[in-house]
This record gives sequence, C-alpha cells and structure tokens, in this order.
Amino acid sequence: HKVNIAQMAVGRASRGGEKTWPTSEKLLVCVSPSPHSAKLIRSTKRMAVSLQAEWIAVSVETTDASRLSGPARERLLDHLHMAEQLGAETVSLSGSDAADEIIRYARSRNVTKIIVGKTDEPRWKSLLFGSFLDELLRRSGEIDVYVIRGIGEPSKADSKPPSETTWDWVPYAWGT
Repeated sequence: HKVNIAQMAVGRASRGGEKTWPTSEKLLVCVSPSPHSAKLIRSTKRMAVSLQAEWIAVSVETTDASRLSGPARERLLDHLHMAEQLGAETVSLSGSDAADEIIRYARSRNVTKIIVGKTDEPRWKSLLFGSFLDELLRRSGEIDVYVIRGIGEPSKADSKPPSETTWDWVPYAWGT
C-alpha cells in the first residue's frame, strides 16, 4: 500500500509538521573539510546500500566556515563531489547554527538517520563550550544519530615518529 506525497503532506501537517514520517529509510551525512569526511561518506554509502535507502550529503556554511582557507574549502568541495559520484544528493546550507540547520533540513526531507563523524576535540572543550555533536543529539528527537570514527589523513600529532615525540611539561608546571 503506497502513500503519495500529497497524503504525506496532509498527514504531516495534521501532526504539527515537526516529526518525520518514516515511509522508508533516508540517510543524511554531515560533510566538512575534515580529512575524516571521506571515510564518513564511504561508510554512509555502504549503509545506504544495505538499507536500500536514499542518502544526502550536507555541508553547512556558518560564519566560521565562510572563513575557510583555500585548501579547506577545496577539500570540502572534493568531499561533496565524491559523495555525488557515489550516488548521494549533495546540499550546501548556510546559517548561524550548524546543528539547527541540519535538524531543520533533515525534518523537511523526512530523514530517518543522520551520520556524523566523531571529533578529536578534547572533552573539556565540549564541556565548557558545547559541541556540534552535543547539540545535534539534543535536538534530533526521533531521528537516529550515528557517530562514526573517521580514519583519514593523520593529524599533525599522529604524523610524528615515536622517536621524535616530545614530553609536554606544561601541565606539570601548572600543577606544581
């Protein structure tokens, strides 16, 4: 028994329009300039294939993102292009709050699962200032959020050979 778009819109409006109406799975992957986004996109593609689901790759340009360096902006465009080649619909949004824009867009497109990357940000920083992931989880409601650990290009800290690792004495000095 199929439901047409008009019936979905009427049903959604009668329920307040805030909740998704899962007729089938639809995935949304959050894409950024991070080198880890490539793995995130490939993981979402595999998940979409296994669920026989449509998927959307979304980036959000905030006031901070508009100041992306040339290489970071180029990497973001490469990631969106890769997602498109793998069969995703690609969308670039803009707004002051990335989590809010993602949730608003996901609800408008009836997304059932959002896939994001796990960051290497220190826990103390997210406790003091909050994080994109915390906000996304708090606002997601009935939409499932999957957090995937990305493996991409090594970070600067990972690129040093063990023999060149330096001892960080600053925390001990502050403790003393």
